Amino acid sequence: MSAALAELEQAVNDVAEQASSGVVGIGRGPGRGSGIVLADGRVVATNAHNLRGDEMTVVFADGRSETGRVVGVDTDLTVVAVDTRDARPLPWADGEEAPIRLGTAVFALATRAAGAASRSASSPP
Repeated sequence: MSAALAELEQAVNDVAEQASSGVVGIGRGPGRGSGIVLADGRVVATNAHNLRGDEMTVVFADGRSETGRVVGVDTDLTVVAVDTRDARPLPWADGEEAPIRLGTAVFALATRAAGAASRSASSPP
């Protein structure tokens, strides 16, 4: 493996490790999706298509689950009120430290607790 590829792989692993406590599984039954803990520590955000009904189960990285309830929906974004306790909110890029522009790398993270993300680039079938 080239040094550049090994460095990129390490950077991706570092991002996933730092973000893992802020990513949750959310929904009802086996068709769960993923969501993220927001900065205020009392709500998570997810896609509206992940949810059915006003209450759902939120599963945290530590395995704890709580009942959440929908408090806001806008197009396909849903905000769910839930006791997030020690789950660390994900930081938001504000564009001041590193300019955000077309082509800037972004990461889409999911959780195995969601039931859908059972494989990753580093864990082949």
